[in-house]
Amino acid sequence: MELEQFIAVCECAGVRDVITVTADVDMGNGEGLCMARISVAVAAKESARKSERVKHKLRQNAEMGLPGGEANRPFGFEPDKLTIHEWER
Repeated sequence: MELEQFIAVCECAGVRDVITVTADVDMGNGEGLCMARISVAVAAKESARKSERVKHKLRQNAEMGLPGGEANRPFGFEPDKLTIHEWER
């Protein structure tokens, strides 16, 4: 949806070439627009796939009684997220 809005803005502004971190996109022809749409579809698929993997792993950890996958340790625990940090008790 956002890509289609972006395409409309580009058309109104007369922008033809868009440079991204992965490729240059010619917004002025059908082939370039098609490639942009395909790239967005692939990225959305990969994002959904990664989300499912992460949810599965967190669910698996919860079922095994392991801590969640947060980057920061919870207050009161050591970095292993299991051992109690005595000073923070």
